[in-house]
Amino acid sequence: MRFLLTGGTGFIGQRLARRIVERGDTLTLMVRASSRRGPLEELGARFVVADLTTGAGLAEAVRDVDCVLHLAGVTKSREPEGYIEGNAKGTRRLVEA
Repeated sequence: MRFLLTGGTGFIGQRLARRIVERGDTLTLMVRASSRRGPLEELGARFVVADLTTGAGLAEAVRDVDCVLHLAGVTKSREPEGYIEGNAKGTRRLVEA
């Protein structure tokens, strides 16, 4: 199976990424340009730089995947709109892609 994982550089995402690769599945990790990829680069996964806020790169991220595992999300914001933009609207952009 071909998976796209958002939030793969986070605590849970890194562990899930490893399990996906251990199972023998194909993995694409959607990351920010500033994301630290560190040990994830050793997995042999494909990385796609994309942005849930602007939608940039989402079409490339979802290309040729069977399943999207969406763990990315805003956990800190000074204003409620930051959570809405990053979580609700960002998820909508991903689904639409």
